[in-house]
Amino acid sequence: DYLRITAPETLRGTNSTLTIYDLSGRIRHHQVFPDSGVLELDLQNLSSGQYILVLKNKMSVGRASFIRY
Repeated sequence: DYLRITAPETLRGTNSTLTIYDLSGRIRHHQVFPDSGVLELDLQNLSSGQYILVLKNKMSVGRASFIRY
């Protein structure tokens, strides 16, 4: 399973990072977000549950949640 993430314009470009947290606050995934603003994230290493996705750079922060079945 894959999650397609498209960043808004304010979060595109250099030095953007993507972090995924579980509901206990533990980091489950962290990586530099591609400059293109689009990422296909492989969810195979995440167990079933709800997660918080944080995409940020020096100017802006975006948050979303998703459920892995």
